[in-house]
Amino acid sequence: MAEQKKTTLPTGFGGSYESYAGDTLSLDKLVTKTPSATYFMRVSGDNAGARIENGDIAVIDRSLDAQSGDIVIAIVDSELVLRRFVYKDNKVLLYREDETPSEIMNKEEFEIWGVVTFTLTNHRENN
Repeated sequence: MAEQKKTTLPTGFGGSYESYAGDTLSLDKLVTKTPSATYFMRVSGDNAGARIENGDIAVIDRSLDAQSGDIVIAIVDSELVLRRFVYKDNKVLLYREDETPSEIMNKEEFEIWGVVTFTLTNHRENN
């Protein structure tokens, strides 16, 4: 009889199925900290950046204050846009990951609508 070798997946869960069989996971509880202020939006457009692709679902928490480095939904020129928010040297920058940061000259030019806390990606085609 051939010797059976134990194999592991480097991207596995670090335990056996039996150790997870009884656990349940609530997606709502995982991604929603403030239900009354949480919104789900489907991303549309190419190259949103920050590993966020066309068709992904962004989870946005409107109760959070944006911190430098956050991905945010901002209102710029009356349009909702997904951008990286950076506050540096008393300047506000909003930019896509594939472009040079653009400075927002004054606070009247934009509004942070919410902070992206999670994204959901479909990894199967035609789903």
